[in-house]
Amino acid sequence: MNGDILPGADSVARLCKGSHLDPFTGSPAPGAFMLRENESYLSVNWLEYFEQCTHEERLLEIRQVLASKRKISSTARLALLNIDSAIKIVGDSPLLVFTHEPIDSPGLISDPSHSGINNTYDFEPLVAMKLAEAVFELCVAKIEGG
Repeated sequence: MNGDILPGADSVARLCKGSHLDPFTGSPAPGAFMLRENESYLSVNWLEYFEQCTHEERLLEIRQVLASKRKISSTARLALLNIDSAIKIVGDSPLLVFTHEPIDSPGLISDPSHSGINNTYDFEPLVAMKLAEAVFELCVAKIEGG
């Protein structure tokens, strides 16, 4: 955890592969919020990083940077979480910390809104389940025509 703490009123987006969505409801399954191998925090993107943009423009910015890093399937979704709500739903064991972790290193694709959800590791199955419950909006992740 190196970055600045994000404001609680703000929101983040987590890319959820189609295989991590419940086939009946379409909502994210807990697997969408599990750490990948060698990760120390869950990667997300901070919507309000793009201050002057509308909600739709923010989502487009995030879609574009994610599409530049990896192939996004038509079944993938962006799961939006309000920071304060997610912390409240997860509770204080563990106390989640949302930090700004921009990527701007030589050889890596720039991702200025990249952020992290920290302190999930020791309670990962429970935290993943609670984060899935905290999602307030699901959006298409693939850029149309991309």
